[in-house]
Amino acid sequence: MTFALSRDPGKLMQAIPALAASAVTAGGGGDDTDANGVAIDLLATGRPKAESILFVVQANAVLGAAATIALPIRVQDSDNGSTGWADVVDPRVNGGSGTFTATTTSGAGAATVQQITQIGVPLEYCKRYVRVVAKPNMSAANTDTASVQGVAILFGLQKL
Repeated sequence: MTFALSRDPGKLMQAIPALAASAVTAGGGGDDTDANGVAIDLLATGRPKAESILFVVQANAVLGAAATIALPIRVQDSDNGSTGWADVVDPRVNGGSGTFTATTTSGAGAATVQQITQIGVPLEYCKRYVRVVAKPNMSAANTDTASVQGVAILFGLQKL
């Protein structure tokens, strides 16, 4: 399929795995605990250098009445992809002291819910490796369950 002015979305972005599926049990395993994403080597994506990255993290939860799940995420970077991970700071946010963070909370009521939390980062502030860190937090204890997983989408692929 050809788009007007050769704007083929598939050539302007690239989706890659970012966060393997992890199970969460309210008040138990994975609850209010960091789930570290895959170390993404920005130099080894097999495509031209990207200008920004969008992390999309999805939670599928089974919640009891009046229970919630919050899904804060943040982006970290590292020089070598295995040590020295630190939250990415955008000098334009909070006078240079803010980090990229997004949080959403589901509605109350006994239900199966799905929620998406996303965060975009310009790569000009990042080191060679980046990853997303999700920290699902469920309000109930022992009964509610969820799974959390995510993808990264590289945007603004540079090409001469």
